[in-house]
Amino acid sequence: MKLHYVILDDYQNVALSRANWTSISDEVEVDSFVQHVENEDELVNLIEGYEMIVIMRERTTG
Repeated sequence: MKLHYVILDDYQNVALSRANWTSISDEVEVDSFVQHVENEDELVNLIEGYEMIVIMRERTTG
């Protein structure tokens, strides 16, 4: 059974293309969400079922 891994706030949509995920692809399914989720209830529903959660660090606004 694969683990489910989620990347949150990938606003530049680069997380899946900037790393080589093949070394873990047999064991881990990786999803990436571009949009920031402000509402806590929506966020809880979004990440339900994921065993690993990564949050993108940098976000700048213009």
